[in-house]
Amino acid sequence: MHDALLIQAPLERLDEDIFRMRAHMEQASRIILGGFTVRTDVVIVKHPDPYMDERGAEFWDTVMSLLDEEERQNRQQIKSRGASRTLQASLDLDLSL
Repeated sequence: MHDALLIQAPLERLDEDIFRMRAHMEQASRIILGGFTVRTDVVIVKHPDPYMDERGAEFWDTVMSLLDEEERQNRQQIKSRGASRTLQASLDLDLSL
C-alpha cells in the first residue's frame, strides 16, 4: 500500500508540521487497519529544488516536451494572427481612401 501527502510549511515550522502529519497518518492507519500502525517515510524538498521521483522522470520529461511544443505552437499562432491583423488594418486603410 502506498499513499503520499505533500505539505508546504514555513521553514521555521517544518519539523513540527512533519511530526503532526506523520502522527495523523499513523492514526489513520490504526483506524483503517484495526490498530496496526503503518510506518511512514519523509522526503524533504526545499526551494528551489524540485521533487522528482525516478519512477516518473520519463513521464515528466514527456509532459514537459508536450507543453513546450504547445507553447511554441501558441506563440507561432499569436505571431501569425498579429501579422494578419496588421495586414487587415492596412488593407482597411487603403480601401477607405
